[in-house]
Amino acid sequence: MAGARLFTVDCLDLCAHSNVVVVRAGGQRRWFGEMLDDAIVATLGEWLAGGGAEPLPSELAVHAFDPEETSTSRPVMDSRHGAELAAWIAEMMRAGGVWTTPGADATPVSLMPGENVDVVGEQVVSSGPSGSFALRVTGDTRAFVFESVDEPRVPASIVFACVGATSSAAPPLGHELPKGFVAVAIHSPSAS
Repeated sequence: MAGARLFTVDCLDLCAHSNVVVVRAGGQRRWFGEMLDDAIVATLGEWLAGGGAEPLPSELAVHAFDPEETSTSRPVMDSRHGAELAAWIAEMMRAGGVWTTPGADATPVSLMPGENVDVVGEQVVSSGPSGSFALRVTGDTRAFVFESVDEPRVPASIVFACVGATSSAAPPLGHELPKGFVAVAIHSPSAS
């Protein structure tokens, strides 16, 4: 973007997010976190080169946040996405735990997948004693880790969410996802 200026600082004092970028476009400030790879930085550059108009590209929208939102139950967004995220989901499914996702009538369905887990295209699929599971992992699917209240730094649940998903699972009680995200599946790890 012609005439753009870049400033680097040591800290923006928003420790809940890594690699924070703040841009001023269209007369407003936009905050983006977890800007961890070249592809998302390139998407940001393309958006700015195009004038920074609304709406945000979905790949960029998953990184946007409001620094004024202060929630003590704000989850940490994992940096994995795409094929790496799908592989991680499959690994967790093989390790056990309970998965919850909306059923056909939007009623929550919980299941415990078996060892039969595979990644097929954009989907992680499994069949086990309590049913079958298929989770579509798109470019804007992200994982949010909610820590245990009793044991900080131990995941109590991991919520998989997309921007603008059409069906949703209820996030853990007392927790909320960043604005724009809709939960599509929740993993509750097995107690060790």
